[in-house]
Amino acid sequence: MKLTYLMVTLLTLIGCTNNAKLYDPAAAGYNPPPSTTLAPVNACQPVVTLDTFCQHADGTNEDGSVTDLASSYQSAPGKCYFVACGDTDYSEADQMRVYEAYVAKYGGEVKKDYDLCKNKKNTYDDECNDKNAYNFGDPGKCYYKGCDQVGDLGNVHYQILTELYGAENVTVDAGACTQLPKPGCMVTTAENYDPEAGHDDCSCRFKTCTDDRYIEFTQYNTAVTAYVGACASENLTAESAVCASSCQTLNKGCTVTQADNAGPYTVEDGTCTFTGCLDDYWTEYDPVLKEVVIDYAATHGLTVDDILTKTCKTPNP
Repeated sequence: MKLTYLMVTLLTLIGCTNNAKLYDPAAAGYNPPPSTTLAPVNACQPVVTLDTFCQHADGTNEDGSVTDLASSYQSAPGKCYFVACGDTDYSEADQMRVYEAYVAKYGGEVKKDYDLCKNKKNTYDDECNDKNAYNFGDPGKCYYKGCDQVGDLGNVHYQILTELYGAENVTVDAGACTQLPKPGCMVTTAENYDPEAGHDDCSCRFKTCTDDRYIEFTQYNTAVTAYVGACASENLTAESAVCASSCQTLNKGCTVTQADNAGPYTVEDGTCTFTGCLDDYWTEYDPVLKEVVIDYAATHGLTVDDILTKTCKTPNP
């Protein structure tokens, strides 16, 4: 009856405090729902250490194929696999000495192939018999050439030559250098995009929104998913590819299904409005809606009259 409706309205007001801030993610003290996943906050810089690759011009991959330098180059030397003459009675076996020095320093393996042994060594002291030397077969002391440009293919070979034969016997040769592409992030939409990079090293990091309270929520957007797939061989994960949050706009509004303005929102903001009759004196009385409206008003520190449009028209007989 009318008296009942008045008492309910008074009870809604008496003792209620405005606790709407508890439902506002922007307010202090807000606790997100258990289903919410928050975006990681690691810096937008490379966070993984990738495997290194062979940088010796004569080296191959472990499976024996020639190293694809354009796609596998790294700034530090890595394992190489070499094939050389294994018979020390032949001049071609001198190449093995260089390869073994590389393997001792960087890892890998030298395989012996006796089909590569072709030229017997001579015993003349006044002739260069080292196949690594550029004056092999000529009279006099052996001399070597190499690349002294750090980062270029050929520089590792140069370092090995100087260690084996002495720097005074190794001549710098620009022709022995092969410039390799700079590793870095080549995806223009990434936060750490490097316009100077010529080889993508799976270091790209992206901003994205993983908080389902925000309109920008995408869990892991298309760019991240595609990049992680392309870097599967480097064990890159979506978690490590995301470096910061792009969440900006809270997806807030009325989330109560019985409300006039209910929508597909993820954050309730206390703006729901209702239409109906909450007084059992009238034929249009809706007890379910009454419970919803009273609870909603109390929760958000509002009065029933603030949020309800009444439709009570026909008195009960």
